Amino acid sequence: MDDAITVCEARRGGLVLTADLNDLGVTTQQIRDGIHLGVLACVRRGVFVRAARWEALRPEERHRELVRSIRHTSGRDLTVCRRSAAVMHGLPVFGTIPDRVHAIDPDAAGGSSNRFLASHRGEPDDPDAIVIDGVRVTSLARTVIDLAIHSPMLSSVPALDQALRIAHETCGGHWTGRPEPGQLIELLDELAPRRGRRRAIDAIGFADADSMSVGESVSRVQMHRLGFAAPELQHRFTLRRGQVAEVDFWWRAVRAIGEFDGQIKYLDPRFREGRSAAEVVLREKQREDELRRQSDRFLRWDWACALDSARFGALLSAHGIPRR
Repeated sequence: MDDAITVCEARRGGLVLTADLNDLGVTTQQIRDGIHLGVLACVRRGVFVRAARWEALRPEERHRELVRSIRHTSGRDLTVCRRSAAVMHGLPVFGTIPDRVHAIDPDAAGGSSNRFLASHRGEPDDPDAIVIDGVRVTSLARTVIDLAIHSPMLSSVPALDQALRIAHETCGGHWTGRPEPGQLIELLDELAPRRGRRRAIDAIGFADADSMSVGESVSRVQMHRLGFAAPELQHRFTLRRGQVAEVDFWWRAVRAIGEFDGQIKYLDPRFREGRSAAEVVLREKQREDELRRQSDRFLRWDWACALDSARFGALLSAHGIPRR
């Protein structure tokens, strides 16, 4: 059966369909045996991937495969939207990855849904939708607007920040320009949502292209919710050897530096530039020592702290961060 799986993967970009296996002479019982023996993993009924590959995928990558599976199993003209579209665009999806594909279905009389698909009723289709990996997906601008309308700022702001920060090239090779806040507001007005407009306006106004990571975006939202003064982002300091160091947050009034520490620069080889984790830690320590000499206070936090409102608020207060 392995040869048949390889042929199916080549045909469907890594997905393996029951119908394709059957066409190659693989029986339903052989497919069941493949699942039982850990050769295949089920994405949804009738769609599989190799189990070893499935185990290596991150949650958002698994959702991407679920989105791609809809293309092969749904006979309806769907446009993937909301958090599912965000995954397809490669935008950060903060919080729980959806277990169903969110899509606009022009034929859904009542917003029909099933175990794998949530169809949204009464939402206008997107004339600027693009195709990514064979799937019709709302445009970058429409996707972040939908997130701003339907999600709290902790979920929508990281995606908005990234959308404002980078011009976006999709995996399908389609180029979409960097949306501007004014254009997003215009699109929001065109959509005229019955609910969520005020929330979307607040999120769009709060978004900032200088917020360089999901952790920084989430930290900013938490600061705002807790009533602390907004810091300057990516403030530059010149170190003794002439290097320039950008800090995540700078409160000029109290000469305080804040840094979100997501650990990825220590753990992921892609961010270590060939250095060992120990070398990265040492260089970061040297950088911090120099920055401390140019500021009156230096605070650092991680994910656990940023997501704990009481703990994060106490940290900021203890370092004299002013309220707005």
